[in-house]
Amino acid sequence: MRTLQHTTSIDAPCDVVWAALIDLASWPAWNVVHPDPEQPPVVGARARLRLQLRPGLGVTVPARWVVVSPGRALVWSGGPARVFRAVHGFELIPDGEGCRLRHHETFSGALHRPAMRVLARTLVERYRHVNEALANHVKG
Repeated sequence: MRTLQHTTSIDAPCDVVWAALIDLASWPAWNVVHPDPEQPPVVGARARLRLQLRPGLGVTVPARWVVVSPGRALVWSGGPARVFRAVHGFELIPDGEGCRLRHHETFSGALHRPAMRVLARTLVERYRHVNEALANHVKG
């Protein structure tokens, strides 16, 4: 297994950041992952996620919501467990009057090591970009 992550501070309370996280219809404004807003995050429920690889090129990935903890964490999981599985999410940590956002993803399966050699730097940079975009989205 390998976990990649990026943590940033957001100048807003965690409940405000949480409200943005569960507003699935707003994700295209700040995230490359676009969940189906008709499928709200409920533990165990299916999550159909559209991953925008670049403008005009996306792929739909089936997943399941595995943690939906209001004000604290939103996590989903997808991919064939023995081949290439990803558990991806956001953790919110109160930090004074603001919120620390930990954006993380843990990879496992037979293909995760070769994939990480190629993708690790790019993914951490993408997490940073998503975190900054979410912080700007929350600030309005």
